Amino acid sequence: MINDLINNENIKTIYIITTNYTILFSQKLRDYFKFFNIRCVIYSNIYDSLILKAKNNENLYLLFIGTISLLNKNIIYLPPNKYIIYQIEQLNQNKHYYNKINPTLKNLMLNSYALYDYSIINLDYYPLEFKNKINIFLPYIPINLEILETGLREHNIKNSKNILFIGTLNNRRENILNNLKNYIYSQNLDYNLLIFQKLFNNDLKEILKTCSYVLNLHYYDNAILEVFRFEDVIPYNVKILSEAPGNKTEDYLINIYQKNNFVDFFPVIEENNDFNNIQYLYDLLI
Repeated sequence: MINDLINNENIKTIYIITTNYTILFSQKLRDYFKFFNIRCVIYSNIYDSLILKAKNNENLYLLFIGTISLLNKNIIYLPPNKYIIYQIEQLNQNKHYYNKINPTLKNLMLNSYALYDYSIINLDYYPLEFKNKINIFLPYIPINLEILETGLREHNIKNSKNILFIGTLNNRRENILNNLKNYIYSQNLDYNLLIFQKLFNNDLKEILKTCSYVLNLHYYDNAILEVFRFEDVIPYNVKILSEAPGNKTEDYLINIYQKNNFVDFFPVIEENNDFNNIQYLYDLLI
């Protein structure tokens, strides 16, 4: 995605429309584009004034990180070929409103300048007529450029024993976290398990500075790997402990994140089998 956009000489300004869940990724994207003299402004919602500006300014494009803003605002029109959609939902979990491509969203995708997704698993859930339009972009933004190293890459407190979990709680996650708490206590381990359902922007940055680990657990069965969570954590030099991809199709991601020592993976914890595989997580903490 990045190379396609920075190589387009018409793109001078990008309005990034995001939510709190992807604000840190959007900030990294903004700073990266700045390195290539593309001005970016981040918005938490889509407004009629932004759409009008994109329509009237040939050098201004809209970039939607996710489709939530489009769905929530019931957007039915955007200026053709003046906006980019980065679809970030788990489309294989189609029980939820945000995990579906309705006719309006389908039309917006067809008329976009570019359409991106983060997972090859999602490709099976797009309409056939525009599957060739979709490009896969893993949301990994290099952090070795000078502009990103200045002010973005932080070092955690080395003596910290905090393990951070962030995410909506369901029975599966609650049971695993309770088991982890009991294990830490029973083994007299010097760890603090911090659990937040929502933690964003500066609050998240400050907590990450105090953590040794971030724990990533799947919400869904057969889940797509939560790579956007990884991207929030990586700049802060905190090791991620994550369940492996829930679908074998995504096994290639293990190599991508392990080779840079960002993530230690353990097998998916099988709740229905008396928490089979949870010992693999415990072993990573010793």
